[in-house]
Amino acid sequence: MARVRSEWRSVQGKRDELFNGFIDAVLERGGSDDDLDRARKSKTIQGRMADVVMGLDKAGRTALQTFRTVVLGTLPTPDTYRAALKAAGHKIGDYADQALSKITVAPVPVTLDLVDLTTKEITGKDQATLVEIYEAALARGDVDLCLVEVGPALRLQYGDQPMSEWLIVAMEPITDSGGSLRLFRVGRSSRGSWLLSLYDGPGSVWHGGSRWLFVRRK
Repeated sequence: MARVRSEWRSVQGKRDELFNGFIDAVLERGGSDDDLDRARKSKTIQGRMADVVMGLDKAGRTALQTFRTVVLGTLPTPDTYRAALKAAGHKIGDYADQALSKITVAPVPVTLDLVDLTTKEITGKDQATLVEIYEAALARGDVDLCLVEVGPALRLQYGDQPMSEWLIVAMEPITDSGGSLRLFRVGRSSRGSWLLSLYDGPGSVWHGGSRWLFVRRK
């Protein structure tokens, strides 16, 4: 097979950034110079690394089970979602209500399979930033970020949610009235079932037990 041409071979800064990032990742996990030297010499290891980057590393990941199926596009506008949620007895947080006004609704019904992963399962770390979580999840090759409509659609369609279950929708953040980035959160407490939002700022980290919803890639 012909080798694909790439600017990465000629742009020193990009090569250095990628190489230094790999070194840091190995050392942060307790690796050594011997481990790095083995990776430098082994075509097998380099091939596995390429498979991970391209989402082809089937052996390195566990098979995902569908957590819940959600249907988008069943309601025409954010306002109809808001009315339906309130009519069903669900509560909407103030910032979630702002985010709800900004969602784009699917023009036709579409069914999605959602999968449930914790921060620890995704990154292998007890704490991680949103960028680290998203990058590690997408590198698996079998999940994608959710459309923002997943938050209110799931809240409306998940009437039997267990008590004390809280799920964060892995999505492109929505900006609230103060310019802060928000993610939808679906949960149930003794005060009822909620559509809430969570803030993600420059210094935000997410603990290992945080549960994230992604869409299974087809």
